Amino acid sequence: MLLKTISLTVVLSALLLLAIAPAPAETQGERQGYLKASNAEAFELFGKLALSGDGNTLVVGSLDSSKATGINGDQSDNSAVAAGAAYVFVKNKDHQWEQQAYLKASNASKSYRFGDALAISADGNVIAIGSYRESSNATGINGNQADHSVIDAGAVYIFRRNKDQQWQQEAYVKASNTEAKDEFGIAVSLSGDGKTLAVGADGEDSDATGENGTQDNNNSKNTGAVYIYKLTKKGWQQITYLKPPESIKSIRFGASVSLDASGVRLVVGAPRFKYNIRGKVGIAYVYVNRNKSWQLESTLASQQKEHVKYGTTTAISASGDTIAIGAHGVGAARDDPRSIMTTGAAFIFQRQGKKWVEQAHVLSDSINSGDSFGNAVDLTADGNTLLVGAAREGSSSAGINSVPNTKLLLSGAAYLFERDSKGQWKQTNYIKSFIRYYEGAFGRYVAIDDNGNAIAISAEYDTGINAGVAADPHKTGAHTSGAVHTFSRNSDGSWVQGVPSH
Repeated sequence: MLLKTISLTVVLSALLLLAIAPAPAETQGERQGYLKASNAEAFELFGKLALSGDGNTLVVGSLDSSKATGINGDQSDNSAVAAGAAYVFVKNKDHQWEQQAYLKASNASKSYRFGDALAISADGNVIAIGSYRESSNATGINGNQADHSVIDAGAVYIFRRNKDQQWQQEAYVKASNTEAKDEFGIAVSLSGDGKTLAVGADGEDSDATGENGTQDNNNSKNTGAVYIYKLTKKGWQQITYLKPPESIKSIRFGASVSLDASGVRLVVGAPRFKYNIRGKVGIAYVYVNRNKSWQLESTLASQQKEHVKYGTTTAISASGDTIAIGAHGVGAARDDPRSIMTTGAAFIFQRQGKKWVEQAHVLSDSINSGDSFGNAVDLTADGNTLLVGAAREGSSSAGINSVPNTKLLLSGAAYLFERDSKGQWKQTNYIKSFIRYYEGAFGRYVAIDDNGNAIAISAEYDTGINAGVAADPHKTGAHTSGAVHTFSRNSDGSWVQGVPSH
């Protein structure tokens, strides 16, 4: 009873705050920076995202419940709960977003969660979409999709945009050793040219190690694996089955994957890897493709005493010289005097020849307990700008570089950091939505373009009831329908939500 009373008090306090502190006046630029699904509905968590390197194409995933298949099908049906969908948005000549396509799996089915993982090429013409609960028994490329006998085996779908700006599904990709609960497609990454694909399957169970080992056993439960594919003259082909250097159960190798632009370096997160030191959980591996063989280049672990969920999120610069690793769990930065339990942190590594060195671990300037800082990370092409999400940040402030506080639970925030010529990192922007969210999870997913001029940030628990790019953000009632906020850098270097001024 006491807990219920406290919870009710918190909710009432938050509602009172919203009533007495309305959001700033909305501008057209802000309206353009607020995107909803074209068929927005409650509980669909529109918000998983990937932004092209040129900043002109954005793909957003959701738990859409339509039974439609293919491109631009009927969105109005709701008979396949959590089948999933992806929505493609493009910028027009006025820098405004327009929805270009509504993508569904070619075998859409209930609970497949198509769109839970997304990757996009630098020019935006190739998209890879993970569906980690897809359940066919097919293996390899373009197998039989009609079967539903292998629960949560997982699949990835590759789509390509042609010169007429039309989208087509190019490939249906499965693991070479499809099995139940392998969760193939839990994470995906594309090289800049869209010709190399890395797919994580963090529930895969073989005890193989290294490259192209034995796939035919289940002796190491939930160790995980990564599968690498190349687009050849014969189409997409699997070239590598990659395992960690040691066979260790339950480390979830492949929970995150990140390829550089050339498709030569790959970062793989294993967030359940446990050290002997109490409280230290998570690791990341760096692989490099030399002479057509993927070799372990480095194993990355934090120098801090404790971290949890380290490697759940990873990013590598297009240049392949900088890596960011999120650790949004308990004690991620305890050695810092400002640190509080469960704040989270992001760790940055720099390549020096063949070695990787931890250059920094960054925290927000307004660090607070429970922020989950580091639940999402992304880097610009040169690695000099880092975007970090903190979906549980609790400030009631709104807009760019507002004054943070602790008055609105789980509203969420994002932070921009920049590296100077001496290799020092500094927070340059504190980013909030123009909407004052209560439990909006703003910052759950983040993306930044190659040049650092465009940003997309999701608010998965947004309750907006309207649909599309011109939705009214203040009409609410669709619980956790989700939204994406976009930001642009002005010519003077400042940031604005929506369309930049010139």
